Amino acid sequence: MRLGYIHFDRSEQKKYMAVINRLLIGGAIDELGVGRIRDYYSDKMFPGISSLHQHAKYFILLPLLYREAVKYKYSSPRDVRPQIVKLEKDLTEVLYNRSTIKIGITGSDFIGKKGYVRYDPTYIYATGLFKFGILLCDSLEEMIFDASRKYHERPIKLNASDDENGDSDDLYNAYQFCHVPTDLGYDWKTQSTLDLTKGESEFLIKHITGSKVCQGSLLVHVINTRMDITNFDEFKDFAASVDKSRYALPEQLKRDVTNALNFARLVDGLYLRYNYLFSNKTDEDKNNEFLKWVDDVFSKYRDGMKESVVGLKISDNGSIPFCLGAITAIENNDYKTLDDKIIRRERDIKQTRHKIGNNAYRYDSKYPIHKDSVQFRWETVRKLLHEIYKGLNNV
Repeated sequence: MRLGYIHFDRSEQKKYMAVINRLLIGGAIDELGVGRIRDYYSDKMFPGISSLHQHAKYFILLPLLYREAVKYKYSSPRDVRPQIVKLEKDLTEVLYNRSTIKIGITGSDFIGKKGYVRYDPTYIYATGLFKFGILLCDSLEEMIFDASRKYHERPIKLNASDDENGDSDDLYNAYQFCHVPTDLGYDWKTQSTLDLTKGESEFLIKHITGSKVCQGSLLVHVINTRMDITNFDEFKDFAASVDKSRYALPEQLKRDVTNALNFARLVDGLYLRYNYLFSNKTDEDKNNEFLKWVDDVFSKYRDGMKESVVGLKISDNGSIPFCLGAITAIENNDYKTLDDKIIRRERDIKQTRHKIGNNAYRYDSKYPIHKDSVQFRWETVRKLLHEIYKGLNNV
């Protein structure tokens, strides 16, 4: 069964998506409720990037689409979203038909059908557009509604070749709520592909590196130094080697990356123990891996693991006390206390859906919980930057 998107009012949409986003973070099986710390580091290093992002081109096309939406008349802000979705569906079909690579085109499975995806491009990319300073207000539907009224009261001819650095000093300019690239050179409504032009890549680089939200981030550092990150499949490989090159990180950024890496190391160990408990202590391989992790990793990085969670300014759900308590138990070789903390933590987080000791869930050693290390949206960052860098060579 396929589900279309249900159009709530704005306050309900925000609450709904907040819940969904917690569940859909890429590779984020979060049985121990450590996702808020993971997301803290992800946002700090790569602001504006979501694991749901597929292609950098959407950061170009959606602002153009929103400007197109202004040209329609609306009775209320509630009427804006259906029009956005309609324009998104038209754009999806164009992208699918004209792009060589079809993977990651949001909604392509619904071409020619009545339904549409739950999470349309706007909900996937709008936060990034706002954080990169491309979208100037996060109240998108209200802004388009207001801009539409001004547009029809006082039409102003404006297209993608106008100055994207402000468009106009006219306070009545109906398009001021977002920026678009200059001189596209093609009709985006009929000729769009996933490939970025040189101008579009330069536009994205300018906005990402110029955004206040992104200042001091690893994302900006990577872009400014034109760092080649294609050979680093894992975040930990990148973090372990980057400071040994000409791309050496500034001190504060180095601390952020080091803390993130140490937090990932801690999570690796906690889930090794979790899976041993989930197996009802029958998977001795996981127990041996955990003990080896204690000897090889924890003994070397435990101070860094503590630093990675102490004093974080986040809206915590108990993840910080849990992590610190687990570190103390491991330091004392008190695995009974560690096990009790893990079991209690999972039940607090998952409640009736807890897996340890629950006959409704079967442990599979081939597919353990949290098999891979925390990546902090690294694969998504690599993909988007690859597309941006590739676009710089396109004329």
